[in-house]
Amino acid sequence: MQFSKFCTPAQQLYFPPILDYLHQTQPDQPHRWQEWFIERVFGGQNNLLYHAHREDEGDTVAVKFTRLDERRRASREFHALWALQEVGRELAPVPFVLAEGRYHGRQAVIQSWLDGPVIPTPPQSPAEWEMLLDHVLAVHTVRPSDTPALSIAEVAVPLPPATLRATHPHELLAFLQQRAAALPPDATIEPVAALLAGLEKREFRDWPAPSLALLHCDPNLRNFVRRPSGWLSVDWENSGWGDPALEIADLMAHAAYMDVPMAIWEWVVQQVVERWEDDTAVTRIWAYYPLLLTFWVVIFTQSMYELTHGLPNNRLAPRPPDWAETLPQKYNHYLQLAGNWVIETPIPNYPITPSRSHTAVPLP
Repeated sequence: MQFSKFCTPAQQLYFPPILDYLHQTQPDQPHRWQEWFIERVFGGQNNLLYHAHREDEGDTVAVKFTRLDERRRASREFHALWALQEVGRELAPVPFVLAEGRYHGRQAVIQSWLDGPVIPTPPQSPAEWEMLLDHVLAVHTVRPSDTPALSIAEVAVPLPPATLRATHPHELLAFLQQRAAALPPDATIEPVAALLAGLEKREFRDWPAPSLALLHCDPNLRNFVRRPSGWLSVDWENSGWGDPALEIADLMAHAAYMDVPMAIWEWVVQQVVERWEDDTAVTRIWAYYPLLLTFWVVIFTQSMYELTHGLPNNRLAPRPPDWAETLPQKYNHYLQLAGNWVIETPIPNYPITPSRSHTAVPLP
C-alpha cells in the first residue's frame, strides 16, 4: 500500500481498515461503520465508488475500487492526481492512498471528496462552455518537462501514456483496427469494416511531432464538478501523456455530447487555436475527429452484440437503467455521423429510441 505525502500519519492508520472493510462487504446502502458514514456512489461502470465521512477527524474522501487490467487504472489516477498537486494545478482531488496487489482482481485509491454539482447534460450557456474549455486546457498546461522534479520516495512520478493516445491518424487507425478485430465474429461488423476501409483510403497530412501534455482522457459529463469558481474533474483512471489535440477531438466525439450542434464544436476549435501557439492544432483536431466517431461505432457494435445476445455485465458496477433502451439510438446516431464523415454506410434495422436531445445555447 502506497501513501502520498498528503496523507497524514493518522490517516495512514485508519485508511487501510476502511479499504479492507469495503472490499470485503461491497455495501450498497448508506450506513455507519465504526467512525465512518459510508454511502455508495453510482454512475460509472468500471469501478466501485464510495463517499466516506469520518466525523471525529473531519475526513471526507472518495474510496474507489477499479478493475485490475493492463491499464492499471487506480495507479494512473493516483499518480496523475499527485502530479497535478505538485505542479500547483488545483483541478482535481488530492490523492492519499494507492493499493495494488492487496485485493484480488482489483486496485484501490483513496482521494479527497469534491463537493459541488455534477450535471449529466452538456453546458447550456456560453459561460458554462467557457468553464469546461478553461478546465480542459488548464490540464493541458502540465507537460512532461514538469515531472522530473516530481518524486515519490525519490522516484520520478510514473505518468504513462494516456490510454487513448496517438500523435498521427495512422496510429489511431491502427488502434481502431485492433479494436475491431477483437469484436465477436458474429457481431454486425460490416458497417465497421466499411468505415475502416474508408479511413484507410484517406490521405492524412504529416505534421511535426506534437508536444505532449497531460490528458484526462474521459470527458464524460459526470466527471466534472461544476463549481462557480471553476470546474474540477474526477475519474482520472485513463489519464496520461498524449497529444492535446486528440483530447479536444475526443471531447467533440464523445457520446455524452452527441446532441451538441456542430456550430458549438467549430467555436471550441476556434477557441483552442486562439489559446494555443500551435500551427497544426486545427489540422490535427479535424483529422482525429472522424476516427473517434468510428471508435464509438466500434464500442456500440460491441454493446449491441451484448444486448442482442443477452450477455451479462462483467463490469464492477451495474449498467445504467436506460442502457438497453437508449443503446440502439446511440449506435444508429454514430453510425450515421461517422458515415457522413467517412463513407455512406448501410445502417442495420435496429429499433431507434426517441432522442432526449437538448438545445444547446449557440456561442458567438
